[in-house]
Amino acid sequence: VSLTTNSKIGKRLILNSKVMYSNEKTKNRPRLSDSPNNGILSVYYTPNDVDIRSYLGDPNKPGAVPSLDMQAQQGIQIFDKKAPGEEFQMSTNLWQQNPYWAAHQVKNSDVRDRVIASGDLRYNITDFLYATGQVGMDWYTLKNSQLSPQGSGHDRGGGMSENEYRTREINIQYMLGFNKTFNKLGVNAFIGGQQMRRNNERISANGTGFNLPFLAAINNARQRNFTYEYGKSGINSLFGSVELSYNNYLFVTGTARQDWFSVLNPDDNGILYPSIGGSFVFSDAFAGIPDWLSYGKARITWAQVGNVSSVGPYQTLFTYGAGNSHLSRPLGGFTSGDNLPNANLKPFTSTELEFGFELRFFNDRLGLDITYYDQKTTDDILNANISHASGFRTTSVNLGEIGNKGIEFLLT
Repeated sequence: VSLTTNSKIGKRLILNSKVMYSNEKTKNRPRLSDSPNNGILSVYYTPNDVDIRSYLGDPNKPGAVPSLDMQAQQGIQIFDKKAPGEEFQMSTNLWQQNPYWAAHQVKNSDVRDRVIASGDLRYNITDFLYATGQVGMDWYTLKNSQLSPQGSGHDRGGGMSENEYRTREINIQYMLGFNKTFNKLGVNAFIGGQQMRRNNERISANGTGFNLPFLAAINNARQRNFTYEYGKSGINSLFGSVELSYNNYLFVTGTARQDWFSVLNPDDNGILYPSIGGSFVFSDAFAGIPDWLSYGKARITWAQVGNVSSVGPYQTLFTYGAGNSHLSRPLGGFTSGDNLPNANLKPFTSTELEFGFELRFFNDRLGLDITYYDQKTTDDILNANISHASGFRTTSVNLGEIGNKGIEFLLT
């Protein structure tokens, strides 16, 4: 369900807003890749000369060992002494699950409520000077329920978990712009800033083994535990752009952006990255262009981008977990994770040079776009192996370097 409004207040003020709500319910998402709980993989492992329907077992509980009377009627022999109601195993390989059991008894369902809202306000100070403000929010809660049924071959006692995720991201942006033409010279420029804040929360309740047979409830589990996770991160930004055009066929654009990332050390958590580019529409600049050439443009751009997409909240700091207790006495704490935090991480930088041509022929019936690009990423953040005697297995470092280059052709 969505609602959009567009308003013009007076002569200079424009307001746009949008709100969207969605509710998604998913029953038994398929488990992918490896076993268990992957019915398709179970079918794949089954020999071609075996009728898959012979693994149905109890028709009232597909994939389960049928009652003794049904076993006698169907001529079934249970080789692993499973009781009625437990998984009707296909072989001695406990990880090769009965496909009916995986499809009908294993549960992996979720419900998600999501709200996406945005609004922007523009005030035209003059006919060439304007100010804008924008705010957007993406908020959702996701509840996930998973059940490994009692009697499963690889998990005889069974278990279940209930997880709830809460995520909210808010972006606020403001900008002052200028757009004016002086005879043949055009100027389009703006400066602005942005603030991003993201919160993540997870609450999980888990239970293993059930007291009352086949009653799938966490309160019926013999062992129960809970997990709580929290994360908050943000990015502050300032940016600007200037585009100069001459006679609407020669364009030069320069940009700059400074980002500060909360996930890095405050002493060195910012990066400035610029870009400059130009384009020349030679089909408009020169007289005597053949009629068969409808449009021709040459372009070149050099740009940098910085980011820390692989670093999450608190990953550059030592964090600690509380140990379990014994006889009501704490066993102490421990460092969390196998990766040694590095407080001196910095954003990686990606630099790219790109140039090419855009051509149109025969009144735009035929088009050709040619681009050459050369991109290099430096200071990429990787987890490098270290001595296990340190108590950790890896540490995060800025040593990755990736390069890729190529030519692209687009024919229309």
